[in-house]
Amino acid sequence: MDINKVLFISQEIAPYLADTPTTVFNRDLPQGIQEHGAEVRTFMPKYGKINERRNQLHEVIRLSGMNLIIDDSDHPLIIKVATLQPARMQVYFIYNDDYFVNNLAKVLETESSKDDNDERSIFFVRGVIETVPKLRGIPSVIQCGGWITALAPMYMRQIYSDDPSFRDAKIVYALYADDFDQPLDERLADKLQQDGIPAECLSAIQGKAVDSLMLTQLALNHADAVIQCSPNVRPEVLELVEKSGLPFLPYPGGPYYADAEGNVVSDEQYQAIVDTREAAKEELEAWEAQKAKYNGQIDVLLDQLDELGDDGDPKKRQQIDDAIAGIRHAIDTEAPQVPALPTLVNNKTQYVEPIYEFYKSL
Repeated sequence: MDINKVLFISQEIAPYLADTPTTVFNRDLPQGIQEHGAEVRTFMPKYGKINERRNQLHEVIRLSGMNLIIDDSDHPLIIKVATLQPARMQVYFIYNDDYFVNNLAKVLETESSKDDNDERSIFFVRGVIETVPKLRGIPSVIQCGGWITALAPMYMRQIYSDDPSFRDAKIVYALYADDFDQPLDERLADKLQQDGIPAECLSAIQGKAVDSLMLTQLALNHADAVIQCSPNVRPEVLELVEKSGLPFLPYPGGPYYADAEGNVVSDEQYQAIVDTREAAKEELEAWEAQKAKYNGQIDVLLDQLDELGDDGDPKKRQQIDDAIAGIRHAIDTEAPQVPALPTLVNNKTQYVEPIYEFYKSL
């Protein structure tokens, strides 16, 4: 299969959101596929947490303005775009102030407003699908990554199957360790039927609160292939993939957190460290101020050593050396016992090449 154009529909992408294994993966994979000669388009939600000015987002007037009806309510679709440097890759953002706040938020709307997550997913997916044909490009592969994109394969196969932009594309569903704790609204099936999704496609969720496993199954029912993009995907999810019989690429590697010794730190362990450090924030700030004072004292003592010179009073030099050693001992022993923040390790060649070859095999 020739890979001419690839469409990425992603839940989170760096640098628009903080660097994590997922956001970095979703940034570097499209760039790597582009470096293989494919034309790449990328979409993500325009969360309130994204700083539009810093990231130079601007509205695309010719793509904006459509009203999307969800559960009998109109929601204007606004498309924004930014250019990701240095690859000069364009990232399109789906926005509406009913589902995404228009000021800088501390947490994502998927966490702060969970009751709307079903409609937020519908709006995002439909916004992408309505916009893609206007960009004049027919993708060979469409990769959907993250639970907020899970409805996209069903929409493309059930409602837009005759659209040239989607008709012949291979849909790849990307698995992450991104389960959500609050199930989606039990009226999700009704809302999807209002959009034209056949009832027989929704029998498994009709009248039920939809959890992450049920949502994954909907995606698998309409996908052509699956990629595991995180080492921490739930075993139950991988069982669904095995039962589906779809072409499957197991985890090919990717960005990960590592401690000072180079040991792998899981996402859960990383978050626990972040929470611990946040709880000790005031203590750490006070310690940083004290450590700066200690370092200033050491600088003064080192200056005194320089003034004494190598031929200076040996007893005085020893006193200064002892004082420096004492301060350094205080720095080592008085520091708060808070774990150091792990670093993010990334080698994109490890996973770009296997995924590109997997695309070609479809």
